[in-house]
Amino acid sequence: MDSKSIPSPDDKIITEVVDHSHEDEYPESDDWSLLEGIPDELIHKRETVYKIRVQAMRGKRVPDNVENQKNQLAIIRGIRHHSEFATELHSGPNIKYTRALNARSIMSNVIPCMDAADELPYCI
Repeated sequence: MDSKSIPSPDDKIITEVVDHSHEDEYPESDDWSLLEGIPDELIHKRETVYKIRVQAMRGKRVPDNVENQKNQLAIIRGIRHHSEFATELHSGPNIKYTRALNARSIMSNVIPCMDAADELPYCI
């Protein structure tokens, strides 16, 4: 047998990773064929999750699940660009938000009270 025709266990893992890499992305307008066979409830849920993340990036709404990694990125982007956004997350359990809010305050010429080294912004 040719070694090229026998899939290795690693090939399966790589295929699974590639298959799920675009799981939460919103489809392009000409790519709706990807949604064929998916129940309408799931399509609506994906659209809703996408819209909530866009609202977070625009500083309009904090998603309910603030521990989801993609939601975190959307929230932090919203914090960096909108000074009054997500201030309720300051001093919460996730230090990323406190750090981003402190950075936003400094960008707005306000020096925040930073008690721990973890709260110092890393990009200013």
